[in-house]
Amino acid sequence: MSATTAERLTTDDLLAAISLDADASPHLYLQVRNGLARLISERRFSVDEALPSERVLAEKLGISRALASKQIQDLE
Repeated sequence: MSATTAERLTTDDLLAAISLDADASPHLYLQVRNGLARLISERRFSVDEALPSERVLAEKLGISRALASKQIQDLE
């Protein structure tokens, strides 16, 4: 079921839905990739909406830009 416009969240809210724990399993890179994949599968992004940029992902999630870039590439 896709989210309506009223249910759409801001980028901050969406990224807050990706909870990261550096000490947990799976590894951090998998947590990022799985979180993004989950948001996509839940249709939290509209078809014509781009994912947040790697810079935004890195800043908001507190990860390196290289990690953000790699996880975006892996989703393509």
